[in-house]
Amino acid sequence: MPVEFHRLSETRLKTWRKLQSPKYRKKMGLFLAEGEHAVEQILQNGVIEVEAIIAGEEWLASGKKLPAANVELLSATKEQITELSDTQTPQQLVAVCRIPALANPEEWVQPSDQPPLILALDGIQDPGNLGTILRSAAWFGVTGLLIGKGSVEIWNPKVVRSAVGGIAATAIAEGELRPVLGRFKELGCRVCTLELGEGAVSLSQLIQTLKDSAPDNQNRQNPLILVVGNEANGVSPEVSELSDVRVKIEGADAAVESLNAGVSASIALYELSQMG
Repeated sequence: MPVEFHRLSETRLKTWRKLQSPKYRKKMGLFLAEGEHAVEQILQNGVIEVEAIIAGEEWLASGKKLPAANVELLSATKEQITELSDTQTPQQLVAVCRIPALANPEEWVQPSDQPPLILALDGIQDPGNLGTILRSAAWFGVTGLLIGKGSVEIWNPKVVRSAVGGIAATAIAEGELRPVLGRFKELGCRVCTLELGEGAVSLSQLIQTLKDSAPDNQNRQNPLILVVGNEANGVSPEVSELSDVRVKIEGADAAVESLNAGVSASIALYELSQMG
């Protein structure tokens, strides 16, 4: 039975194009996911509720098919797709998605066979960095992602596009980092901050220390919280004060001051995920 696409009305277009604004995303509880790969991954993951999928004329003419899903399908003109997009070269597939409920971070540190790895972001402001971090968090099985105040909004179209379907594949919470990290420490978590300052140990040294201190041949004794700081200023002083260990990623001497925040987080997550 052929899949039927109904024409996107101007009334709904007018409503959904407002989702380019964070004000209306919050008000309507919706966000836009643009791009074929992003839409396909969201449908396959089944974590995010999709209200409608809008396909442009070029995509419909290509004969491509979407993963099976019980969702409204709408066709759009080139002009309509352009209105929904925030890129100069609009992609031909857009999903209207419902923003999921935020997680309770204390649930991430409940007793389990696999000690959790939690990622906290302290003022990540570049949408591309946050999107990269979301993809890496999903890929390396991060238990939860805590997004601190001052970070870019996770439902920003550029973040969603950069995450390429990794959006909300990991449980997400938001809030002021200091009180939440303080509560994590009360629950027995170890806070590790990615920093380049004096007193920071290498990532490899941290991993060896964790292995040496783990009981019964387990690789991590306590739940670990990895904190990644702002692109320009790093981890804030008030968050750094809570750190149990400051860690850096060592490299060859080069004419660069530091790694990109998304790259740093991805390298650290890869190394730490190998311990589980």
